[in-house]
Amino acid sequence: MKKLTAILLVLTLVLALAACGLTLPGAKPTEPPAAVPDPTAMPTPTAAPAATEAPAATEAPAPTETPEPAETPKQVETPAPTEEPTPRISPYPLLIPIGTEASVDLNGDGTDERVCVSLTQDPTGWESVVLTLNGEDMSDTLDAEGVFFDCPSDDYWAITDIYSADGLLEIAVQELGPSDDYYTHFFRFDSGGLYTIGGTEGLLWNAYRAAGDLSFDEDGFIGSYMRLHVLQTWFADVRYEIAPREWLEVVPQELYYPNSPTHVTVKRTLLAYDGPDGESFPIEPGTEMDVVATDDAEWIVCRSETEDWQLWFRLDTSQSFPMRIETPDGFAEPWDALDGLLFAD
Repeated sequence: MKKLTAILLVLTLVLALAACGLTLPGAKPTEPPAAVPDPTAMPTPTAAPAATEAPAATEAPAPTETPEPAETPKQVETPAPTEEPTPRISPYPLLIPIGTEASVDLNGDGTDERVCVSLTQDPTGWESVVLTLNGEDMSDTLDAEGVFFDCPSDDYWAITDIYSADGLLEIAVQELGPSDDYYTHFFRFDSGGLYTIGGTEGLLWNAYRAAGDLSFDEDGFIGSYMRLHVLQTWFADVRYEIAPREWLEVVPQELYYPNSPTHVTVKRTLLAYDGPDGESFPIEPGTEMDVVATDDAEWIVCRSETEDWQLWFRLDTSQSFPMRIETPDGFAEPWDALDGLLFAD
């Protein structure tokens, strides 16, 4: 009975402790169940977080210079070709006062020659050319070459380059001629010797015009003029070529055009042709026309001033310098056939 009473007492104590919420030693605590929210309840506002104070500003470091990228090469446009290429600058022709010596490599061997062209006067007052080469008087060589100077210019002599590809330069000596028949002689020095290569009409320096008559492209040609050999005294622009045999010659043309046309009036009936070997018909006296071209051998070409025609007139080729003009009755002297021609010595 005492045992039963004790057991009941212990059970009563245990139940009492459980009701008070105490945890027995060694037992794990029980987590309370999560509260179920009331859907009708308003949510409690959440307080905003306190503002964080910004740190004190510090001095910004100096910016670092960024190296410039390497420059990209620009694409260069190829210039469009032009009709006239830019002329090459050349020191030639090089004008040198008469009596002045020049040092120049005439034959392209890398050694300069000393050249001087001067004038000497004999007791009669006749002036002659003295050409010295490395101090040696070459007058005998000029005589042997058959070179004759009629009234040599006392202004300049020159060094020229007719053909730059051959590596040779020329000595040029000017003369005024007996009646202003201007001429320029050219000489070359090669293989130890001096020799002539002929010449051209016109001057490198014409004091009356304060300019030169000759032009050089250094391509083997010289631009100048020549006196025509037919009808009258007149001139036409031509080109001289340094031919393979090293002699200056006029480049032939089918027709040569005078520096200015000659206005003439027909004095007697002439035969005219509509072309070389064409049909002929008479041109009556009083007809005015301009002589505009010639083949410098047999024909002159004339253009009417008042009518729309251009006709050919035949010259007498039996003459060394054809001047007589064909008429229905044969050939007539030019001064009897045409008024307005120029005849000068």
